[in-house]
Amino acid sequence: MTSQLAPAETETLVDALYAVLALIAAADGEIDEKEHKRFLEMLSAAAQTDEPLRSVIKAALDHAESREAKAYASSQAAIDQVRAALRVVEQRFPPEATRSFRHGLYVMGKAIAEASGGGFLGFGSRTNQAERDALAVLAACLGLEG
Repeated sequence: MTSQLAPAETETLVDALYAVLALIAAADGEIDEKEHKRFLEMLSAAAQTDEPLRSVIKAALDHAESREAKAYASSQAAIDQVRAALRVVEQRFPPEATRSFRHGLYVMGKAIAEASGGGFLGFGSRTNQAERDALAVLAACLGLEG
């Protein structure tokens, strides 16, 4: 296995990051500024680690200013993008990197969901039902327990 990715593979992985943003943040109808900001914060933090996929994260950040989350026709289209990325990671990286990628996508999705919202005066759940449903779909796609 090699960590050298072709440009198309890198793009597939970058698209998966934005697919998670679209799946979770748009679950309630729109991607708000707090959700987008949290997404960029998560990418920035990950870019500072020794993560095997750090080059993909940096590529996502390099194009963040000019890139919007793709308008996925459905949550299924976003999930399909995540699955395509998982296939690339499974083929090109060792199992530990694959586990880390799966976990990282879920953690990012959860952080995005918790970035805005909240109950009365900030008490209560920070996620709404649509976001919790989207997180459950993401967890299932990733083979994780939500």
